[in-house]
Amino acid sequence: MNIIFSTFFVYLFLVVCISIFRWRALNSTRDALIDNNHQKAVSLTWAWASDDMIRQLHQRWGSNRFGSILIEPRPNVARIFYPHIAVCFAAVMVYQKFFRFGGPLEPGDCPNTPNCSNYLLGCLIRFSFFNALAKGYTRYQSCSSHKPLSFDERF
Repeated sequence: MNIIFSTFFVYLFLVVCISIFRWRALNSTRDALIDNNHQKAVSLTWAWASDDMIRQLHQRWGSNRFGSILIEPRPNVARIFYPHIAVCFAAVMVYQKFFRFGGPLEPGDCPNTPNCSNYLLGCLIRFSFFNALAKGYTRYQSCSSHKPLSFDERF
């Protein structure tokens, strides 16, 4: 019985942390748009914004700033709170907070837009779990290898 309660509280802690991180990321998106930092805005929008938020950003700031984010499957932000996806989000958030150069809400030195970790987060809310992990791994391999980068307008 104690295992069930402790698991529940760990999950609840993850949900609260993810919610706070998402709120900060969406505020940073707004600040990035004001500062004309399009790479950061697209990266954070891909990872954290819902379909309605993306449409509002398109209307307010113009579609030229966000490219074809809406071509991909619609983001289902509620998926963030599925336990297996919440654990992946938490792992990426720990990486972004403590191990990535550039800070937790900065694009870092990744040449891709959205950056690799935000790309994985966006895939987790758009695709099935294993498909998202495969897409994230493929993106990471293309970024970390010495192959020339190619731009895919569908991310």
